[in-house]
Amino acid sequence: MSKKKMVQDALVPDEITPVMLLQLSRKASSLKDNAAAFRVAVAGLLTERSKEEYIAEYKRIDAITEALYDADDLAQLIIDAGFAIETMLVKPSKSRELIMFGDLRRSLDSFEGWHLSVSRPEDEADGAGDADAPDDGDETVDPDTGEIKGEGE
Repeated sequence: MSKKKMVQDALVPDEITPVMLLQLSRKASSLKDNAAAFRVAVAGLLTERSKEEYIAEYKRIDAITEALYDADDLAQLIIDAGFAIETMLVKPSKSRELIMFGDLRRSLDSFEGWHLSVSRPEDEADGAGDADAPDDGDETVDPDTGEIKGEGE
């Protein structure tokens, strides 16, 4: 017997979650649930909040204790990834948009000292410009063309 394709299997503009993705949602949720249960179990074995605090307190760390702290950190990453996977399954179009913005921000982070910011004309009028912006000396930017002009141009 052939399985009929349901109408919900195609995304519609207001993004109804397709049935085929809903079937995976519970499995994605169990990823984070299991990782959370693991973290609760490990927390009962750890004496400090982090590996760094443990080393600061006891001046050393053995391989077993270090493995527990590292496993706890990995479990937290799995929880974060589980939330991301669940979001992607429930809202695939929106999550794709968020991923693209995240990728763009990470690519801009590679330009050390530069960050994406937009100043408003009213901020410049009252002298409240971007305090973190690099000092460009006497250069100005033409608001109409975006051209960078030095002093005397």
